[in-house]
Amino acid sequence: MYIIIMVLGIIAKILNRALSSFIDDLSEDRFNASLFGGTVDLDNVSIKKTILDSFLYPFRLELGLIEKVSMEIPLAQIGSSQVKVKLRNVFILLK
Repeated sequence: MYIIIMVLGIIAKILNRALSSFIDDLSEDRFNASLFGGTVDLDNVSIKKTILDSFLYPFRLELGLIEKVSMEIPLAQIGSSQVKVKLRNVFILLK
């Protein structure tokens, strides 16, 4: 059991490092993971309002929400296989 918790913590830190520029509030307790199934889910994810700031668009992000982010992580081939990311119901309000 301790090994599962440790591996989930490592996965959460990697995902946090990769996604924290785009998504708000990525604390480890928000990750729903099935280690044996190789899936990690995040529900009701807020997109950072600053995500478009580096572009010279004539609009800005007022609100961004992703209902569900699902990731399939092939733990057996972690370095040589793709990670699949699925987004469900992305809501964006631009101003």
